[in-house]
Amino acid sequence: MGEAWQRLYKNKWLVLAFSIWIQSCSGVGYAFGSYSPIIKSVLGFDQKGISRLGVAKDIGDSVGLLAGTLCDLVPIWGLFICGALVNLIGYGSIWLIVTKQLPPVPLWAMCLIMMVATNGETFFNTGALVACVRNFPQNRGGIVGILKGFTGLSGAIFTQLYTSFYAPDQAKFIFLVATGPSMVALFTLLIVRPIPQVVSIIKEDDKNFNVIYSVCLVIAAYLMGAMIVHDFLSVNHYVQVGFAFGLLLLLFIPLIVPFYQVFVVDPKKPQSDIENDYNIKAPLLAPAPPERTPSGREIKNEYPKAIKPTITYYPPPSGDFIEFSEMEDEKMRPEVSERARHEQLARMSSRLYKAVAEGAVKVKRKRGPRRGQDFTLAQALIKADFWLIDYAAPRPILMACAQGMMAVGHLMFAMAWPGSMYIASLLVGFGYGCHWAIVPATASELFGLKNFGALYNVLTIAVPIGSLVFSGLIAGPIYDAEAEKQRSGALGAYARGPLADESLVCEGAICFQLTFFIMTAVCIFGVVLNLILIKRTYRVYQALYGKRGDSLLHNKVPRAVLEQDASSSSSFH
Repeated sequence: MGEAWQRLYKNKWLVLAFSIWIQSCSGVGYAFGSYSPIIKSVLGFDQKGISRLGVAKDIGDSVGLLAGTLCDLVPIWGLFICGALVNLIGYGSIWLIVTKQLPPVPLWAMCLIMMVATNGETFFNTGALVACVRNFPQNRGGIVGILKGFTGLSGAIFTQLYTSFYAPDQAKFIFLVATGPSMVALFTLLIVRPIPQVVSIIKEDDKNFNVIYSVCLVIAAYLMGAMIVHDFLSVNHYVQVGFAFGLLLLLFIPLIVPFYQVFVVDPKKPQSDIENDYNIKAPLLAPAPPERTPSGREIKNEYPKAIKPTITYYPPPSGDFIEFSEMEDEKMRPEVSERARHEQLARMSSRLYKAVAEGAVKVKRKRGPRRGQDFTLAQALIKADFWLIDYAAPRPILMACAQGMMAVGHLMFAMAWPGSMYIASLLVGFGYGCHWAIVPATASELFGLKNFGALYNVLTIAVPIGSLVFSGLIAGPIYDAEAEKQRSGALGAYARGPLADESLVCEGAICFQLTFFIMTAVCIFGVVLNLILIKRTYRVYQALYGKRGDSLLHNKVPRAVLEQDASSSSSFH
């Protein structure tokens, strides 16, 4: 039984289940509307002040440069500790202010506190995504989609818990947001981590993913049903508590996958197969024949056996293929002298030059990492030598479809056809969700996994930038201009209150029509950029998922092993 619990600790599905819990706490910023009224009333802010506080919230939960930088310096549990502290300090300060245990603060200070509070989410997001993407390298898109989906459900989850236990005391909702995510992060920090050399059968992985997808859909439908019941029916407190416990039970369902695999599936396997799945034993390649000098004397390899990369590969029954996780940040640690290392490098260089002289090798000077290798943040921002190939299905195709979907939705908003608002909302929301599920996976495929945390948090800066540009610089001025026309023109009768003191009010589709036309044009421009990206990344996806990668699997050679072998060889040049 002790060995079974050890295997459970090493199971990547357990990591995914706990990451789902983390992501269910990393989107509490979406529930800003549930507790902003008490901030407005206690501190005496007007609607413009609350809007600025909302912008500060967007900046805090989107700008994760600190989390991305620390991701390369500290382990995942370090990120979770930082996120828990930042979340507790930020939201805890807000709770102390609204409960009047601390004196009121001006708007600028409240914006700063809100930025700190919501920035804790970036640490949770980064840690969970980095760990799971490395554990499931061949399912990056699905993994990112699952985790970002639970991030989107996070606000609804906490709102349901608040409604069941604390409503209508909004101060207690802030206390729940301050303590809940921090407690979950501390509980899961030793579980959520990259697991080296994970062996799995692809057919079994597909079944497990179907379970996780189903859980995500069921939770979304459950929350929608609970909201409808709460809004249209009069239910007592016990029914609300029942909804909360049902929600918590659904969140525990992903744990069934690792427990079933370890305690039900593994006992049916031979003991040797179980050991092979969790241990690294045999060398990947047979030992090479000894090298000899021109005089025939054998050249001894001064590297000890302990530093030779080894891995076990056992073809599974029924023709299934085995997938190994990518651990790009794991480096060998040779315990040899500097002299022995230089001699080994000299011998390798000599053989390379000999091969070049015989025409067997073509050498091209390397100017930085290639696609899928380990980029630094600076290299990722400036590297642009993409290549074309004949066939593949790049992931940016889906990004182009998502942008096109949003373009159609914004056009429907602009035209304001009868009944089009519901369809337009569905298209824009679905396209936005697809876009942010695809972008992180695409970044990991093009720039590797080692600096994925920093890359992901740079990409998310687009959210507050877009919010500031489209809301503050485009939508706001256009709305005010149309409202001024209505007040001073034939529709001026719709203006309410004293003209000098009352805020401008605009009514009708004309208020945001130009804004939606501009956003439609921006989405179409995004489609064009994605088409260019598709053309220039074709070779990358052919190498990762094209026929060449499939032939490697059919030849019973694990793809990740070959990539690891190639990357280790390139490190000598």
